[in-house]
Amino acid sequence: MEQPRIDAIEKRLEKLEQEYAELKGQTEPIKITRLEIDPGGIQEQLAQANKRLDGMTQTQADHSERFDTLKAELLREIHTISDTWLESLQENADEVKEDISTFETEIEGARADILSLKATQSDHSELLREARADIASIKATQSDHGEILKTMATKGDLTDLEGRIKYDIASIKATQDLILQLLQQKSGE
Repeated sequence: MEQPRIDAIEKRLEKLEQEYAELKGQTEPIKITRLEIDPGGIQEQLAQANKRLDGMTQTQADHSERFDTLKAELLREIHTISDTWLESLQENADEVKEDISTFETEIEGARADILSLKATQSDHSELLREARADIASIKATQSDHGEILKTMATKGDLTDLEGRIKYDIASIKATQDLILQLLQQKSGE
């Protein structure tokens, strides 16, 4: 059972060796026309670059520390401001709730007052109707009294009447006296 596998692996290996040989023949050698080597300059530049990288790394670490410190301070400040704002908001909300409760109470009182006014107004309306009826009755009575007053004598009328009555009585008395005299004369004859 392993023999066919080994044969397949050997065939595959031969094929790869052939492909390698073909590829090896296809490549051309690279010609170097100029090669400069500066061992001191490159090493020095690399050292300076490493120093700068070390400085950057240290600066980055310092900045990272400062950033973390600032971040922590900002978070504390944000929490403080947030807590203060929330407390203030809660106090304002409590005040608004109290104001709303007071307002609702006042509205209920106003509604009761309005209902009372409506009832009173209804009562007043009935009283006004009754007063109008009474005024109409008084006007009718006044009209009747006016007619009676027109036929009644005034004080001046009564004084004049008294004077005429006294005159008439005096006149009747004089006539009576005259009649008595005449009667006495006739009886004496």
